[in-house]
Amino acid sequence: MQISVGAPGSSTPSGSLVGAASYSIDPSLRPSLTGKPATNESLYSPDIVEIGSVASAEEGAFVFGKRKESDTYSLTPKPKSVDSEDASAEASSDTSAQTSADEAKLAELNQLRQRDLEVRSHEQAHASVGGELAGSASFTFEQGPDGARYAVAGEVSIDVSQVSGNPEATLAKMQQVRRAALAPAEPSAQDRRVAAMASQRMAEARSELVQQQQDLLNLENSKKSDQQTSLDAELKAAKKTQKEAEEGGNDEQERISAAERFAEFNVKLRRINETLLRITQPPVVQAGSLLDDEA
Repeated sequence: MQISVGAPGSSTPSGSLVGAASYSIDPSLRPSLTGKPATNESLYSPDIVEIGSVASAEEGAFVFGKRKESDTYSLTPKPKSVDSEDASAEASSDTSAQTSADEAKLAELNQLRQRDLEVRSHEQAHASVGGELAGSASFTFEQGPDGARYAVAGEVSIDVSQVSGNPEATLAKMQQVRRAALAPAEPSAQDRRVAAMASQRMAEARSELVQQQQDLLNLENSKKSDQQTSLDAELKAAKKTQKEAEEGGNDEQERISAAERFAEFNVKLRRINETLLRITQPPVVQAGSLLDDEA
């Protein structure tokens, strides 16, 4: 940098200070708006340079006043530093979310497995007790998160028709239907409806059996009455014959004939008494009768 000082006594412009210094700046030190060293074509006027103002020669950066590292502006942003704690928290959050999803999947899978076991056990109980009256079990399936199919509902068909003309067979059949309907540990509402229907038909069969037994008893009583009437007539005739024989005692042959007829009458009377004794006895209780009911 060159400095020239005006000599005393030299002429100065009006209003100028005497002894004012004039600065001549080396062109290479003059700043440029482009951040490059100034050339002769872009020199500033020597009268408007600020003291202490220095332009940095670094491209893309401007420094005003004393150079500081913090005053430097880079055109390319610096990468943001990653906080290790934030990264750890984010990773922990992802792990927690994955764990929750796995737990939900496992819970759903366990629920499906439990439901499958309950449904199959329920229908198996119906089928095994129903025997020849029950059909095979059918199931409704749901696909689990593991891709397997699990039974979530099922049913077993069973024959609940009445045996025509045979209330005793109907009663036995409905008893089996009722047992099959209530066989599972926890019967469903439909199971209870089937059991109620079977109970109703059991009551109808019992009523029909009572009617049949009453009809049979009436028939036996009618037969007994007819036999008693016949017996009375024969007994009356035998007594009359015996009386006539005793009154005409002069004829030996006639007395013998009357005695034979009386003996024959006694044999008939004994047989009739045996028959009456047999038909007046109460009938023997058979399996499937009213006493062989199930609660």
